[in-house]
Amino acid sequence: EEVDIYSRLMVPDTLLPGRLAEIRVVLKDIKTQQPLPLLVTHERLVHFLIISDDFKHFAHIHPEDFASLDTQKQQGEYMVRYVFPQAGRYLIAVDSTHEDHAIAKHFTVDVGNFKPTLTVARDFSSQGIFDSYSVELDKPETIRSGEEVELKYTFTKDGKAVTDIVPYLGAPMHFAITSVDLATFSHTHGELHNGELHMGSIGVVG
Repeated sequence: EEVDIYSRLMVPDTLLPGRLAEIRVVLKDIKTQQPLPLLVTHERLVHFLIISDDFKHFAHIHPEDFASLDTQKQQGEYMVRYVFPQAGRYLIAVDSTHEDHAIAKHFTVDVGNFKPTLTVARDFSSQGIFDSYSVELDKPETIRSGEEVELKYTFTKDGKAVTDIVPYLGAPMHFAITSVDLATFSHTHGELHNGELHMGSIGVVG
């Protein structure tokens, strides 16, 4: 049975770039205020994803990398530490699973002194070079809000197809998708077919 979840993000009153910050999230049953018995998904109990508002900085970290999970599970409170590299607004997304129901919460925090802006570098190219790997994106010519879309990525290196991709945290590929204003977010995963990575059909939110 799916339960209503109480979630709360706790960060220091003042977040500054370049300074280590402790980030905590509370996940409890909203009726009983008891910790939820979470399940390991993709090899971790809770996933934290952090994205800067200019999309230049990204982190995917987990509470068990910073402290024992025993106390955290008993309290229903999970902690990570992170150094925000620059001033600005950041999205902090938290993913987990309770029974067979996915938990997906996201929050925004402001770091240092900055002027909020939605101006980001726009790159709609379908090819790029990343750490000597050539990546090509195959997508529909038109993507509409509210409609499902399938994306396909092809990886090559030195002109040859990369065929030895291995899973990371239980999946061949992880996708973090967010809107420019950080108001919507989705963390999903790709599948490997004949050496190509496919992200299954997803709904596009406006």
